Amino acid sequence: MSDKIITTTFQHLRQRLKHQAKRWLHSEDDASDVLQEAFVRLWTSYRHIDNPREVEALSIRIVRNACADMLRQRPSLVPLNETDNIAEERSDRAIREKALNEVEQLISQRLSPLQRHILELHEYDGLSVKAIARRLNKQEAAVRMNLSRARKTLREIMKPGNSHNNDNE
Repeated sequence: MSDKIITTTFQHLRQRLKHQAKRWLHSEDDASDVLQEAFVRLWTSYRHIDNPREVEALSIRIVRNACADMLRQRPSLVPLNETDNIAEERSDRAIREKALNEVEQLISQRLSPLQRHILELHEYDGLSVKAIARRLNKQEAAVRMNLSRARKTLREIMKPGNSHNNDNE
């Protein structure tokens, strides 16, 4: 039973996942490769899942991780006249990647599962409040409230001088 759920859910999400991968990778071919890799990872590691919503959330996360893996493996092609900036660019990229990982960790630690899911659907997938409400079978006002609270929590956490590890909230 779970094989069919995984296959049908992934096929239903295919266009949206491909669009997400293409936004990250800027290549149709790479996006297609990532989708194949994501499906293989999903199929081989998570065949016991029977809930389409779990398959959907897991598919989105696997595609995002596969894109990040592909970006890390890409060789950087730099013209010879720009070799002086290579170390600086790599350092900037490492700083951005570290900050992104910190933000994702804070999101997973500080937001409720519903807030996290709504935030991901809105920010990563570009869905409107109305579309999220339909998908989650919630009132639009409830989706707006959860999105607002999630953003407020993130703003508070990210304020200059605020310790990320402070659990006094």
